[in-house]
Amino acid sequence: MEAFLTLYLSNPWYCYGIGPVLFAAFGFLVPWAFLVFLEKAGLTSIDEQGYTYTSKTESRTQDIAKSRSTYDYSTQLIGSLKTVLGPGALLNVCLSALLLPYLFHTPLDQLPLLPSLKAFIVHFVLAHVINDFFLYWGHRIQHENKWLWENFHSVHHRIATPTAVSTAYIDPIDMTLQSSLPTLLAMVLTQSHPVTFAIFAFSRVAENTFNHCGLDSTLINVVSLKFLPFRAAIKHHDEHHKFSGYSGNAKNYGEGFWIWDSMFGTSRQSTTKNKKM
Repeated sequence: MEAFLTLYLSNPWYCYGIGPVLFAAFGFLVPWAFLVFLEKAGLTSIDEQGYTYTSKTESRTQDIAKSRSTYDYSTQLIGSLKTVLGPGALLNVCLSALLLPYLFHTPLDQLPLLPSLKAFIVHFVLAHVINDFFLYWGHRIQHENKWLWENFHSVHHRIATPTAVSTAYIDPIDMTLQSSLPTLLAMVLTQSHPVTFAIFAFSRVAENTFNHCGLDSTLINVVSLKFLPFRAAIKHHDEHHKFSGYSGNAKNYGEGFWIWDSMFGTSRQSTTKNKKM
């Protein structure tokens, strides 16, 4: 482990570029595979039971089928994989590796191999709060600016009923505004250790994947840490897709926390009732 960490921290292309991007990719792949396993094992429902909402006239299964009649499962999966491992991800590798060494105060050769536990926890929590603040505005501006909506963010909302596989089915500019820039800003502002950076990248994308699964499950809420204070429930983002697929004054822009929507007047008070499994 020591040899690996020494190598990892020896080059910004590893610890600022390739590492975080690969961890982010696994942040999609691992939860997606986990959720597929739960469904295949019959541990979650594939119908209305357990889902955060259903339409007024159709079951959640029918809603998903309708979405997949236009964008089938393979199309959604390929689109998500292209986002996390394609050209946009490679561009993130290059920009991060070239820029971040100039934005962090401590040179790589002066860093410890691992952050202290206290530093990791403080930076990890602060990074999630900072990231979600910038994500909120990067998301909101794409709904309120008609040009950004029509050319970029509407791509993600073409899949009316989201599931985990459609998480990263987004335009590269959308990815930049909602993911790449908020993450880099959070890392720079907290001056996080590269190991914290990698773990944060995984956790942020993993949370996004859970947010798109549409399930309200105790198991999933524990795994995704949704039970913690101020955290936005999966229903929070699920209802954004259901009721805010348009350009204008949409609701529920935050993903990690509900506080921004509450603070800035964009929270949707749900009339649906969660079902625990």
